[in-house]
Amino acid sequence: MLVLVASSGASVEVTCDASTTVLDFQKALAANSCVPTNDQLLLFDGKRLSADDVLGAYSLPGEAEDKCPSDETGKHHAKFMYLYRKSWLHGGEDLEGDSYSVTSPDDESTKDELTQSDLQSTANEELLPWFLETFQRHVGYAVKQYNSSCERLVECKKLIQEMRVQLFAVDSAVDTTKLPYARLLEKHAVFVKDNSELITKHKAQLQSFEIDLTTLRETRLKEPVLREKDAGDETSEKKLKNNLLDCVPEGKILKWESDCRESHETFIIKLDDLNATVEELKQTTTLLFEANESYVDVSTLAEEATLEKRNCETQNEIVQTLDNDLLAVKLLIEYSASTSITDEDAVGVQGGSEHNEKDSSFVTLEQIRKLNVQNDLHLTRLVPEIETACDRFKEFHRRCVEGKALLTETVRSILQTVATVQTHTRDINNKHDLFAECALKLREKFVELTIVSVVPRAYEACLVESERRGTCDELLAMKARNIANGFVKETEKESERHQLFFMQHARFLPPDVLCRLGLREPLQGYEITYGGVALVSGAAVSGAAAEDGALVEDNSASLDRITDLTLENTRLRAQVASLTEKTEETG
Repeated sequence: MLVLVASSGASVEVTCDASTTVLDFQKALAANSCVPTNDQLLLFDGKRLSADDVLGAYSLPGEAEDKCPSDETGKHHAKFMYLYRKSWLHGGEDLEGDSYSVTSPDDESTKDELTQSDLQSTANEELLPWFLETFQRHVGYAVKQYNSSCERLVECKKLIQEMRVQLFAVDSAVDTTKLPYARLLEKHAVFVKDNSELITKHKAQLQSFEIDLTTLRETRLKEPVLREKDAGDETSEKKLKNNLLDCVPEGKILKWESDCRESHETFIIKLDDLNATVEELKQTTTLLFEANESYVDVSTLAEEATLEKRNCETQNEIVQTLDNDLLAVKLLIEYSASTSITDEDAVGVQGGSEHNEKDSSFVTLEQIRKLNVQNDLHLTRLVPEIETACDRFKEFHRRCVEGKALLTETVRSILQTVATVQTHTRDINNKHDLFAECALKLREKFVELTIVSVVPRAYEACLVESERRGTCDELLAMKARNIANGFVKETEKESERHQLFFMQHARFLPPDVLCRLGLREPLQGYEITYGGVALVSGAAVSGAAAEDGALVEDNSASLDRITDLTLENTRLRAQVASLTEKTEETG
C-alpha cells in the first residue's frame, strides 16, 4: 500500500493486507521511511488510525490509492494514506532518521579555453590532431553539461512530486479541521445568545434589587403580626411585623445578593475570555484556510519541468551535432593517413589553379578551413547554447530546491497550526459544557434572590384574594340560609303528609305490620350549620304521631273488632242499597 510522508513528501510502498495490525504496519513503515514508530501519526479518509486496530477496520488497503498524486488527481486527496510526524505537530525537535538533503550535480566546468590563436599552426598536418583534440574537448564538455542537466531534471521532477505529496497531506489535514470548526462556531453562536439573555436578565435583577428592597420596606401590612422568637435565642423578644421586610430574612437576602453579584461578574469575565479565545481561533483558522496562497506554485514548476525537458532534448541535439563534427575530423585523419597535402597543392589552391582530381579522398586546405568554421560555430553558438541551457537547469534546480525547503517549513508550520486549532476546538467544546453547568448554578442562585421582587406581588395578590374570599363567604352564607329555610318548609310538609296518611290508612293496621313496612319510623332530626354557626335545627317527628287515636290495638282482640267492623260495614251497605231500590221504585 502506498503511504505519503508529509514531512518529506516521499512516497513509501508497504506490503500489507486487511488483517495486518496498524502497529505492525507502523513498524514496517518505520523501516522504510526512517520515521520512528513513536513519532508516527497515520491519517486516512480524515480518520486517525489506532495501533490496536487492523487495517481492515478502515477498509484498507482496498480503498487506498496506489499511485502517487499528480496534477490530474485534483483535490481528491482523501483516499491517500498520510504519515505525519508527531514532533512536527507539537513543535518539537525532529527525531533521528528524517533528514533530507538534495545532492546537486557536479557544477565544475571542464571546458578548456578555446581561442583563435589555437588555429595558428605552420603545418597542416598538425591541424587535424589539434581539431581532433579540440572537438573531443567540446564533445566531452557538452556531454558533461547534458548529463548534468538530465540529472538536475530528474532531481527536479522528484522534488516536484514530493512537494505535490506535501500539498496533498496539508490539504487532507486542513480538511479534518473544517467540519469540527464549523460545528463549533454554530454551537458557540447558540451559546453566546443563550448566555447573553441570561446575563441581561440577571443584570436587570441586580439593578432592581435596591428598588425591590425599598418596596419591601415601604409596603405596610394591613394588620401588624406578632413575630415569633428566633429558634434557640432566649433573649430575643417578640416584635411586631409591620412591613413586608419584616416578613423575609433580610440578612440572608443581602448575602444572597452579594453572592449573586460576585458570581455574575465572574461569569461575565470568564465568558469574555472564552469569546476572546474563539476570536483568536477564528483568526488562526482564517489564516490556516487562506495559507494556500503562500504555497509554492507546484503546477507552474511542473509546467517548467516539461519545458526544461524540451531544453534537455535540445542539448542532446547539440551533443549529436558536436559528435558528428568529431566524427568528421576522425574521418579526415583516416583520409590523411592514406594521402597527404603537398606544398604544390597548397600553392595551387592559393594561386587559384584547378584541383588535382586524381584522388577523390585527397584532404584539401578548404576542408581544413571548414573545420575551422565548425570550430568557430562550436565556440560562438553551440557550446554557449548548451552552457545557457545548463545555466537554466541550474536556476530551475535552485528554485525547486528552495521551493522544497520553503514548502517543507510551511507544511511544518501549517501542521502545527492544524494541531493547535484541533486542540483549541476540543478545549472550547469542553468549556462550553463547563459553562452550561455554571449557568445552571447561577440560575439557581438568582432564583433565591427573586424573593425580593416576588414578595410584594405575592402580598398584593393575597390582599385581593382576601377580599374575594370575604365576599364569597357572605354569598355562601346567604345561600346556606336560603337552603335552610327551604329545608324547614319541606320538612314541615313531609310531617303533615305523615299525619294525614296515618289518619287515612295506617291507623287501621296493627303497629307490628306498620313497623315491618317501615311506616312507623320517625323523621330524622337535622341541624344545618355554616361556618360553625347553626342556621336551623328540628326534632324527630314520628310517622305515628296520632297513634293515641288509633282504632287498632296491638293485641288478639283487635282481630275480632276488625271483623265486627267489617260486618257492620257490610250491613250498612246492604241497607243503603235497599233504600236506593225503594226510592227508584217510588219515583
